[in-house]
Amino acid sequence: MDRVTVELMSRPFPYSAAEVGYIRRRPAHERTPIPAVGDAVWCRLDEWAEPYEALVTAVQPADDVDDPHLFEVSLDGAGDPVMVEGRPVLSAVDDPWPTLWLDVRVPRQDGFVKIVYTHTREARLRGSAGWLPVDWKTRRRPLPAQLEQMITETGA
Repeated sequence: MDRVTVELMSRPFPYSAAEVGYIRRRPAHERTPIPAVGDAVWCRLDEWAEPYEALVTAVQPADDVDDPHLFEVSLDGAGDPVMVEGRPVLSAVDDPWPTLWLDVRVPRQDGFVKIVYTHTREARLRGSAGWLPVDWKTRRRPLPAQLEQMITETGA
């Protein structure tokens, strides 16, 4: 059974806290490289829909400190924000989640292709809308039961 079929079969199961935690803090070796302008990706325009080929036309700047998907407030040992001159210290998140602007190639019934211009973040949760890496069908992404097993084994 291929990855796409397994993912679709998991559709009835709600996202677990383990899944959400995983997508926010994936291990370094499982993180998707952030594409550059001109790179090809896939894009799922709606939840659980078939992804279409897309071309990256812009990438959110990596220094956008106003985006909590790129930067977070640094905390001290007690869990309080670290402050310098009355302002919180920001640090880059371990697994940044920038927005990409895409030209999505949507096939039409008449054989032509319609270009849909959109901006989106990576589709990290199974079935979610967003951009996907070129190797999304073969890329390892743990399913809910696998995540629960990983947490049980590691005690995380």
